[in-house]
Amino acid sequence: MGNCSSNEIIRIADTSHAMKKNPNPYNLGIDTSPKLFHSTGVKNEVKPKSFSMDNANAPTLQTMTFTMNGIKLSYLLNQFVKDCGERRALRKRTTANVCKKYIKPKTKRYGLSYCDMILEKAKSDCKLDGVVGTATVFISHAWQENFLDVLEALGDQFKDEPNKIVWFDIFSYNQQDTVNLSNEWYASTFMDAIKEIGNTVLIMPSWNACIPLQRAWCYYELYCTAISKAKFEVAMSNLEKRSFIEKCKNDPKEVIIEMLCMVNTADSKASKPEEEELIHEFMGDKVGFVKADSTVFGTLRDWVLEVGLEEMNAVDKFSPDEVKLNNLVGILYQHKGEYEKAEILLKDCFLKNETTLGCDHLVTLTSMNNLAEIYDRQGKDDEAERLWNDCLSKCQLVLGLYQPITLISFYNLSELYRRRGHYEKAEELFNAKAEPFRRQSSSNPIPDFGWLIFKMNFVPFRAHHSESDSERDEFLGTNKSAPLECLKRFAQQFDFAEEYDKAETLYKHCFWYSEMVFGLDNPTTLEIMCGLANLYHSEKKYIKAEQFHMSCLSKRKTVLGPDHPATFNSVNDLAETYQAQYKYDKAKHAFKDCLAKRELILGPDHPDTLKSLRNLARLYQRYGKIDKAEKLYKECLSKCDTVLGHDHYETWSCSFELSILCLSQMRFCKAKALERKYPDYRLDYSESSQFEV
Repeated sequence: MGNCSSNEIIRIADTSHAMKKNPNPYNLGIDTSPKLFHSTGVKNEVKPKSFSMDNANAPTLQTMTFTMNGIKLSYLLNQFVKDCGERRALRKRTTANVCKKYIKPKTKRYGLSYCDMILEKAKSDCKLDGVVGTATVFISHAWQENFLDVLEALGDQFKDEPNKIVWFDIFSYNQQDTVNLSNEWYASTFMDAIKEIGNTVLIMPSWNACIPLQRAWCYYELYCTAISKAKFEVAMSNLEKRSFIEKCKNDPKEVIIEMLCMVNTADSKASKPEEEELIHEFMGDKVGFVKADSTVFGTLRDWVLEVGLEEMNAVDKFSPDEVKLNNLVGILYQHKGEYEKAEILLKDCFLKNETTLGCDHLVTLTSMNNLAEIYDRQGKDDEAERLWNDCLSKCQLVLGLYQPITLISFYNLSELYRRRGHYEKAEELFNAKAEPFRRQSSSNPIPDFGWLIFKMNFVPFRAHHSESDSERDEFLGTNKSAPLECLKRFAQQFDFAEEYDKAETLYKHCFWYSEMVFGLDNPTTLEIMCGLANLYHSEKKYIKAEQFHMSCLSKRKTVLGPDHPATFNSVNDLAETYQAQYKYDKAKHAFKDCLAKRELILGPDHPDTLKSLRNLARLYQRYGKIDKAEKLYKECLSKCDTVLGHDHYETWSCSFELSILCLSQMRFCKAKALERKYPDYRLDYSESSQFEV
């Protein structure tokens, strides 16, 4: 329903006389079954199941209803556009603009909804007969979307059914009304209406800029759709849908990860603060944000699965597209936990890739690893071990050790051995495969680092080989994420080395594995999500980084609490992403918030607090707030010198940045004095060098 205001959703019938008949305001005796009814000026409405009201809210009771009137799609696509001055008049208008400029003025004289106005006009104009009827499709959309994009998506979605009657909020209810919603309306009336209509269509003109998944109303509508088991679809233009399907075929795991990180009910917004508060109260307190996110994500994932199945049934057999679609659908079944269906498709995918591309091709090796994962998830350890051994040998031979798919296979196999207690095999694997990491070129520290990380995690497992089964199981149970930690560290090192493709592949695998094993609301999964967001920041994919950081921050607040150090880290990371996009006000607010909370919880002299102080100073300097920046730099430098020591990295980093600020202001003596005090760096003090600095 987008960002419609609460005063535009329902009609109010004064029922103060009910107090005389029923002095108990919490039990009105209203019929509990949802039904349609007719009343003067109001057509096809759903009554609430029950209604309760805080005595302090209002002196009278109100019965809230939901109109079921919808408008014929073909009328919207043709006559309504024509009445507004054709497409050129609507080209740059959002749905909110259309409501303000066209809907409200047209209906003001009648004091009715657009649909009711059409019904009134139809009494004297037979051409309008059938334009309005009982809706069979509920349109969920964001009011910030371009109106013509919304119509195009609807037209493509129902190209074979142009006479569909759609419930479209700006047309279906009265834009002149001003009333308020109650919690009961959210919990009962609206959900009954969604169930009664039976089909929800989410308008998503662009997957890459998915505005609906930023809006509170859309989350609430999708949740109601899932709970009421109504049919769910997503409407895109044909061009956008083809682009989305291609993305799904090429990297299905990335699409799932994006969906997991995009779905963020707690941070969703509404145009009116009171609506946002009510929706968040319902979704947060009565449902729980974690459960709400899971429900909405499951709805979207199942839609992608339906699209994949439709495409799979439409393509030619044995074509490259069929193999990609088999992989897509198999991965989606795997994520749903339907492993038998996933195994059939992923096995077929692997065999066809092996036949057409060869057994040593990267795509074949990736599909082999995917199939081994399915065997592993089903407890078919022998089949999984055989495939991972084969995959690892071929990866090492063809691609080398220093490749993501090799590392993934290596650590998957080591995790299998660890879980089964096969320590002799694990040691043999370590000596045969991991040891070469240390012997590779000393000019590249990453292989040696990976060897050390694995050694750190492997030795404790081997040390517990002689312990009793119960002691060993207890130990392994607390360290089951050790191989995952190794891969995550590798991903971090690839990020530091600016080998972003390799880092992204490993981060995505870590996130996929952790979300499947531990769940999305697990601290380990959230830490990996944060790492992936930081990687996107390093790659200058700031929009994606911001989206992931916001999702991680929201989930950390829910899972760990708003005062947890990891939550502060997310606030700081989000602020840096804002800064990179020149969003000064948002960055300043986030940096200040992080600094204040770290000072309160961690203390004013904690290293993380000092980092926040320096980050805020850096922001002020970047935007020309020199006096504020210098004051913070001096405060930070003084504390770093006292707390961390004269030779600490943070101390001389702060000194260096203060020197840069002095140089930018032509204060060379001050900069040189800082160099003498902190001689771990050198600066060029010639006037011409300041611009290079």
